[in-house]
Amino acid sequence: METKKKDKSPAELKAADAARKRKERAAARENKELERLADESIGQVWQKFSKQLAASNKALYHQLNERHLDVTATISEVADIERALRDGLEPEIHPAECLESIVDDVAKFGSANYRELEAIKDPATKENSFRPRAGEQLDTTDAASCYRFLGMMLKIPRDVIRLAAEALVRFTLKHSGVVDSPLLQIALKIVDECGSYDVQQAVHEYRHPKVAEPATKPEARKIRIVDMESPLPEPVHGWVQTHASQWPRSK
Repeated sequence: METKKKDKSPAELKAADAARKRKERAAARENKELERLADESIGQVWQKFSKQLAASNKALYHQLNERHLDVTATISEVADIERALRDGLEPEIHPAECLESIVDDVAKFGSANYRELEAIKDPATKENSFRPRAGEQLDTTDAASCYRFLGMMLKIPRDVIRLAAEALVRFTLKHSGVVDSPLLQIALKIVDECGSYDVQQAVHEYRHPKVAEPATKPEARKIRIVDMESPLPEPVHGWVQTHASQWPRSK
């Protein structure tokens, strides 16, 4: 026996209609927010959310900003070293000192591939989803979220780590100096994994020198690069295996 569907009361119909209208208004607000966000530059988006965080939690904002300034200072330091080596000058900071501080920093905070983050796409729409979406909330415990909302880099970029490693290798090959072997091994491992072609080629030529045609014997290099073929010591091996293979390869 079929049960007759009970008609909704006027109060129920009114409530259902009100709920429908609330959903429509929410959808309209979200669409409007999406349009507004699309019209803003990423710099304006970062500035807006930074002001909001500074107003709601000033201490947290300054804590995150201090970390961001530490990372950007490291980026500038690597750029200065690379520029000096390219111009044939002596860098003010030794590349080994720079890479050592980076290794310590990455061990504590990790590293990030910001190029990959900026190119991230929504699985459903296949559109770039780097910019914060309407209704999405900032997660100050997540480095990726802080970069997307605030433009703050809380982890050293992996391409900067690669440049620091290349700088140490370039400097060592140029000066034939003695450097800390485990640190040099880290640099060589990074270069092997994702270094630029010219640095990889320079290392290859050192490892496999051509037989000199002149009768005069070439002067031996005073460099502990001979240790590079030995297994990487722990915890260096684990650190390299965890991070080096994830870094973006140089073009």
